Amino acid sequence: MGQPGKEAADVLAGFIASLGMPRRLSDVKIGAEHFDRIAELAMSTPWVPRNPRPIAGPAQVREILELAA
Repeated sequence: MGQPGKEAADVLAGFIASLGMPRRLSDVKIGAEHFDRIAELAMSTPWVPRNPRPIAGPAQVREILELAA
C-alpha cells in the first residue's frame, strides 16, 4: 500500500480509518449486553459451524466479540 517499513496492521488500520468505517463493535452501538444472544444465534448460522478454525460453542464466539468490542 505504498508504505514500506510499516507494520501491515498499522497500514490497514489507517486505511480503514480513512474510509470512515467503524473499527469496533462499540462504534456501532453493540455492547457486551448483546454478546450472549449474538453468540447463541451465531452457532445456528451456516458460517460459524463451517469456520476453517473450529469454534466449539457460544463461549468462544463471545471471546471473539469481546476482542472486537
